[in-house]
Amino acid sequence: PLRSLKSAYDLWNECKLFVDDYDSIREQGWRTYFEQFPDRFLCAYSDKDTLVATCVLFYDGRKAGVYRLAVSPAHQGKGLGRELIKFAESTAKKEGMSGIYALVDRSAKVSQSLFRKNGFTAIPEVEYFTKSI
Repeated sequence: PLRSLKSAYDLWNECKLFVDDYDSIREQGWRTYFEQFPDRFLCAYSDKDTLVATCVLFYDGRKAGVYRLAVSPAHQGKGLGRELIKFAESTAKKEGMSGIYALVDRSAKVSQSLFRKNGFTAIPEVEYFTKSI
């Protein structure tokens, strides 16, 4: 389980994932989600008890979303990303989800490759729309 939300933010920053400013509103949103669903924060720790890999699961009622999949650069290439994906899949299946998806930045070629190697299919026809309100 995730022991510190701050350690997750530090890892996401180290991995250069898109992370909004660490402001109190954003922090409270993650903290609330963590308090309600701690089992959805999948983690791996080093021998020194340092967080080295994580992903967060979200459920939409049918499918699970994999967010913030991150592996510390010093621990990449050792299968941690693959293991987190497999664990996410089994966790989602136990929760009754029929599928799993991940949103991956177009520039994140290594992440795209990881998901493809683990059986995910890219859907190029889908456009992601967002709006600030």
